[in-house]
Amino acid sequence: MTARMRMGCRTSVRSCLELRYALMPPVRRKQKPIRAEGSASRVKGRLVEALVSAMHALPGATVRQNVRLPAIGGVRKREIDVLIDGTVASYPIRIAIECKNERTVTGSPQIDAFIGKLQDIGIPTQHGIFVSVKGFTKGALARARQVGVRTLILTGLTEDRLAETVYGAFGSVVFLWPVAIAGGVDTAADTPSTHELMVFRGSDGEVIGSVVDLFWAGWVRGEVPNSLGLHEVAFSLPDGWFHKIGDELRRPEGLWGQIHVYGVTIGVAVTASVHDLFDARTNSRLKTMVRLHDSSSDDTFNVAIFADENGLTEHIRQSEAQVKLITRIRLPRLDWKGSFWPPSIESRRKHAAAAEIARARGEDPFKIDITQFEREYPVSVWDSFEIEEHHAELLKQECVAQSTPANSR
Repeated sequence: MTARMRMGCRTSVRSCLELRYALMPPVRRKQKPIRAEGSASRVKGRLVEALVSAMHALPGATVRQNVRLPAIGGVRKREIDVLIDGTVASYPIRIAIECKNERTVTGSPQIDAFIGKLQDIGIPTQHGIFVSVKGFTKGALARARQVGVRTLILTGLTEDRLAETVYGAFGSVVFLWPVAIAGGVDTAADTPSTHELMVFRGSDGEVIGSVVDLFWAGWVRGEVPNSLGLHEVAFSLPDGWFHKIGDELRRPEGLWGQIHVYGVTIGVAVTASVHDLFDARTNSRLKTMVRLHDSSSDDTFNVAIFADENGLTEHIRQSEAQVKLITRIRLPRLDWKGSFWPPSIESRRKHAAAAEIARARGEDPFKIDITQFEREYPVSVWDSFEIEEHHAELLKQECVAQSTPANSR
């Protein structure tokens, strides 16, 4: 007969309120609007160059503005508005971008001039990109297509093309906080002890992991969804993990857990600009960049806690900002019985010292609860912890668990 043994876990919803102080994000790096000095024509050109440069800044690539390169076989130099240097399969590659912020659409003469510049400095036309604010004539698009030059349109400037269009924005970080509500093991044993239900042993009988290890690994591997609410997850058991029932090692038939994902939001009203790069031929969006700007008002963080998606969605909807920036961050550890798992390095050190004292007194060190050594909860969520060998093995496993909203059962 298969018995479903349930192990209760104390929730810690009340302590969510403490996250008002514990989960404040790092100093937000805001950017000043891009400004250039000089004539209106120069300001317009430098503005687009700076934006295009920022939109192409990626790891492994060097992006520079207004680079003068020597012509092949000559002494004169040609200026490239934005130059990207990188490598593909260990081979160097160089991409040149021409930027135009003019009152009228770009015509074929400007495309021809860019082609001539690329030929002068030895960059293949297929590695050339032409960015225009006002778009291109049909002739310009046809000429660029003949030689492989990409034609892009930049958006997000004011009507006079002298500055970025700035919108009111609402920025919010949603910290996903997993709380273990309950768990259980499907086992053929009649009355296994709670302790033996919680731990798993290898074929040699030694303890190699616990139920909470599997819950945490499932959270890190993404087996528990990002959506807020109560989820019941059927976790897969690793090979070679057994329960000790009496003097026998038995393989459990299944493991399940209820994980409630809470959302702790920290929001702030800011200003932002949004820029897109569109393919001029297909009108498809290729890149989007959102820039936060300095605000003259004081930073006021609004903290709220939500137990389900409906509450979070309504909270976001109530903002009248034109731009809404929402980021979800999964907390690195699992809330288990009012503390976080895996234990931090510091709490493990204190637990080991307490266990040593208990052994010297002839007491059972396994009765010492490691969670009591965590720092003031919930600040300790960010404390460093070690990935032990069995943790690393768990994280390598394929995601095979099944998750369903608990209220849908």
